Amino acid sequence: MSQLVLHTEEDKIAILTLNKPNSFNALDMEITEEFLEKLDSCIASSTIRAIIITGAGKAFCAGGDLLKVCEAAVPPSEILGQMVRYLNLAIMDIKRSDKPIIAAINGVAAGAGLSLALACDLRVASSKAKFRQAYTSAGLTPDGGWTVFAPAQLGLGRAMELVLLDQAIDAETALSWGAINKICPEDQVMNTALEWAKHITSGPAYAFAQAKKLLNRTALPNLESFLEDERYSMIAASASEDGLEGINAFVEKRRPVFCKNNNGHQHPNRQTPFES
Repeated sequence: MSQLVLHTEEDKIAILTLNKPNSFNALDMEITEEFLEKLDSCIASSTIRAIIITGAGKAFCAGGDLLKVCEAAVPPSEILGQMVRYLNLAIMDIKRSDKPIIAAINGVAAGAGLSLALACDLRVASSKAKFRQAYTSAGLTPDGGWTVFAPAQLGLGRAMELVLLDQAIDAETALSWGAINKICPEDQVMNTALEWAKHITSGPAYAFAQAKKLLNRTALPNLESFLEDERYSMIAASASEDGLEGINAFVEKRRPVFCKNNNGHQHPNRQTPFES
């Protein structure tokens, strides 16, 4: 069994650790599939009452591994479309699970890493953590529920600011915007997440599960369809001139030069919301 995702348990609490520290836990097909498999196992377990998600090393998750995307033998749109499919399954599992799920954000959370953090029920972050939308600077569109979670938790104005300006924000800003629940020193992130999880495991499991279900039903009634809209947008964006330029520029560590005209590059078989 691969160890791209570490799975440990403590007092009815499962801890899933993304384990690619040399690439800041960036997501590729292998780690995304393994994360989904181990997440499903934790959710199905009759002994686990709460789940913590974190990252090894200095990052929570830096988003998609665009270097691996460029190295693949298939077009970027194909590999990204498949990766987002697995990511979306994990996001739906998190929101549908009866078990509260906590993000212990030990460092950078960007792109799909930020989406994953926002999908969790609670978020505690290191005082040194940084947060960035990241997709649009690579000519891509957000996925993993970002376009649903960010407006719901930060407000439409803040979400639009992150999309259009794509500036990194620090932990204090993330807290004031509602992206996280608490900040603590770097060496206390996991201890705080465990304290929360232990409080949850000692509480009324049925009441927590039902309350979580009601809140998600109210705030995110169309999440599954939006996830699929995001996936099609990602496929279209990564096949566009700007998307290909953004991916190559990221890998080559240079500033992208995007097209001056807007050709749309809409996926031929799918309309995005608000498009007539």
